[in-house]
Amino acid sequence: MVRLYLASTDASDQGMFEWSLRDSSQIDVIVPLLETGLSALTRTPLDLPELLAGLQMRQELGAEPTDYDPAEPQKWAAEWEARSKVRDKYLAQANAQVMASIERRSGPDRVAAIYQVWHEASRHSAIAPLMLSRLQSDMLAVANDLTLEQQAEFVIFSWQTMPHEQLLALIRKVALNPNPHANRYNLAVFGFWCEGWPQECDAAILQDALGSNSKMDPQVIWLMSEAERPEYDEILRAKLRDPAMLEDDSHPQQIAAVILRAGSRNIAPAVNSFLDRSTCEAITRGELIGYLFRVAPERGAKRLSEVLQVEEASCGAWVLVSLQMMRPSEEMVPVVIKALDFPILDVARAAARYLGKYGPASSKDALWERLEALWGAWRGRSSELLRAMNDDSDPTRAATAWLENDLVSALLNAKNWKLSLAELDRLHSGCLTCRVDAGTMSVGP
Repeated sequence: MVRLYLASTDASDQGMFEWSLRDSSQIDVIVPLLETGLSALTRTPLDLPELLAGLQMRQELGAEPTDYDPAEPQKWAAEWEARSKVRDKYLAQANAQVMASIERRSGPDRVAAIYQVWHEASRHSAIAPLMLSRLQSDMLAVANDLTLEQQAEFVIFSWQTMPHEQLLALIRKVALNPNPHANRYNLAVFGFWCEGWPQECDAAILQDALGSNSKMDPQVIWLMSEAERPEYDEILRAKLRDPAMLEDDSHPQQIAAVILRAGSRNIAPAVNSFLDRSTCEAITRGELIGYLFRVAPERGAKRLSEVLQVEEASCGAWVLVSLQMMRPSEEMVPVVIKALDFPILDVARAAARYLGKYGPASSKDALWERLEALWGAWRGRSSELLRAMNDDSDPTRAATAWLENDLVSALLNAKNWKLSLAELDRLHSGCLTCRVDAGTMSVGP
């Protein structure tokens, strides 16, 4: 089993062997074999030092105690702390052994050893101060030989501890990698790029997003700084006139995201024309309405009010959710307050959540009024709402029950106000489908 573990290059196989070795009773056989594997100047599984340290701890202290007594939590905590210290001691020894061997290694095995020790050091603060500076320099030296995933991890873990200029070349490489598997790292790495070098990052995003075959995640485009860029007016007008923009694929979302962040006020007529022709695709429409709020708030408010009253597939609710994610603004608040009373309950729910997160203190009264109206209509019939929540037999009653929960949660967890003790008592005594105790809410009677 140890030989299979040490020789495996597949992460899932390594994980299977590792758990089998952790659970084995034959520690005295396993530990020397793992120590020999660790000392070899060949590539070893990434988690080998951690596995070895855990088994050495068991060798010294025995199996973990199972007779936890809830009446003596301090005793259990002290036992856990003592075991952790022994484990950290062995882990430091294992990593020091790998680090000492780095200069004697060559090629892929040397790169793997550098990454292995750095990876452990980045996860264990007790180890990191002793070797982090050298390891970061070693990682930069072999950066081109790391996998894309390893490069991304290095950037993400090192952003807070390294001079940002040292990471710029690697950030560019990871962010602009055309490999579709790189997409899961793009958002984080582009975030660093746009934070540290906004003009360069904006230019790279625009160049990619406006390409005909762009696969860029719209969330990456949202990272751009907001500015009117009239030099792109003709390109964006042409995109809005293109029939393909009305089709259901990802490219319209990218163009809408570019317009949200970079469109000038000159293209507002083209945006309005597109919105008149298009059906409700929540993300695209949300981004274009967000653009209107930036360049023509009154027009944005009119568009948002109209879309919140469209019953098609909860279109308005999803538009409001998308606006909350990509461009919340004070100008939206009057429209959102009115939406609390709209008959489409999914819209009212989205409005409650928006106000809880972004509403000013003045919007608290509107939430209370909507909640009191709901209580007045359903007091004495809470069992009907609770039953609908559990079996969804009546969608309207179920949506009403969840609206109450969203209103209560918005009032209770709002960012811009705190409820008084009297208001907390008011929620506690009034809630039909939830409970409010000690400032926290739970669903149910």
